[in-house]
Amino acid sequence: MEHLEFNGMLTSGGEIPSHVPGHLVREFTSYFSGSSQEITNYWKNLHDDDVPEIFWTPAFGGHWVATRADDIEAIYRDYENFTSTKGISLPLRSNPGPVLPIFCDPPEHSEYRRIISAFFTPKRIIQVEKAARALAIATMESFFDKGECEFYNDFATVQPIQIFLGLAGLPIEDWKTLQPWADLMVRGGDTPEAMAAVEQAWDYLLEHVRYRRLHPGDDPFTALVQGEAFGRKLTD
Repeated sequence: MEHLEFNGMLTSGGEIPSHVPGHLVREFTSYFSGSSQEITNYWKNLHDDDVPEIFWTPAFGGHWVATRADDIEAIYRDYENFTSTKGISLPLRSNPGPVLPIFCDPPEHSEYRRIISAFFTPKRIIQVEKAARALAIATMESFFDKGECEFYNDFATVQPIQIFLGLAGLPIEDWKTLQPWADLMVRGGDTPEAMAAVEQAWDYLLEHVRYRRLHPGDDPFTALVQGEAFGRKLTD
């Protein structure tokens, strides 16, 4: 298979495994750039009559693609045959440690999720909503003097990371440091810059883990740092 290039990301084509029927092989990658209509058509075409509902693509070394909601739900529920321990994004990359709880299967998943579940009750989420609304208002009011904004960079990119930091119990002002790393981690593939961003993010988290061990708060980050799973304290 030839190498495919989409959205600046190289997706290595691999040999088709012997157990994969030829009629189930399609060239496909979720990293695709184009006009709004082209992107819409690209995804819509997955439901064309001549496209298998589940097919194999050589992208990123080769993997299966499910295109129907019922199949996707069945896969997520069937942890005995479909594991989350290998990661949930492409390309797969090595991390300094497992990303919990999303990179584990039951019963481990439930044990780790239990530690932070108390922070996602309706009462807690209402508090998050109020904080998010206040943050959105403050961000929009900051545009008044300039008289304009570029929606994506000035608002849509800023809001999610600030809201998350507030929810997690991390300093909101750190978003300016973290945002470039996040962009590289999501869009940088396996480049040295993306790998360096991953290491910087882990170093940042480790610093705050050590701080929260000495200065606990009422937030999910503290709950993880101070929490127990399987009868023992969580390590760094």
